[in-house]
Amino acid sequence: AAKVSQEYLTRIYSESYNVKAVTIRCANFFGGYDFCFNRIVPYVIRCALNNETIELRSSGEFTRDFLYIRDAVYVNKMLLKLMNNKDFEFGQAYNFSLEIENSVMEIVNKILDICEKKLDIKISGNRSSEIPNMRLDCTKAKNRFNWLPKYSLEEGLKETVDFYRSYLSE
Repeated sequence: AAKVSQEYLTRIYSESYNVKAVTIRCANFFGGYDFCFNRIVPYVIRCALNNETIELRSSGEFTRDFLYIRDAVYVNKMLLKLMNNKDFEFGQAYNFSLEIENSVMEIVNKILDICEKKLDIKISGNRSSEIPNMRLDCTKAKNRFNWLPKYSLEEGLKETVDFYRSYLSE
């Protein structure tokens, strides 16, 4: 409800008070310098690099959509540049993601493959309060801005693993 309210207020303020604003909706970010090890990507990478058992809070079947942090930076730079055009439509909301639903277990396995590890995976709970499947539709951003992510999931994960491998070895 808070997100929907924010988007609505952005549109109203933009239209009513000529506020030059846009709502950017991005999928789950991942990349280096994310030290919130409660998030699946940094958590699994840390477990893999430390040879620790991976403990999942759900069955691993929930799906998630992602966006590599470098693509998120690109999105912000692109929109700031485009917002200088006189025909830019302010107050709108745009989605940015890879538009791929990967199960949590698929993400875990991709990371383990990149790390060249085989680790035990323990299912510790069933998070019934979590949204089971999340994927963004980026058609509007593609059509309006000809936007496509520059990094695939695998490319972003490889760079992210390389970052944590370097950071955690220090």
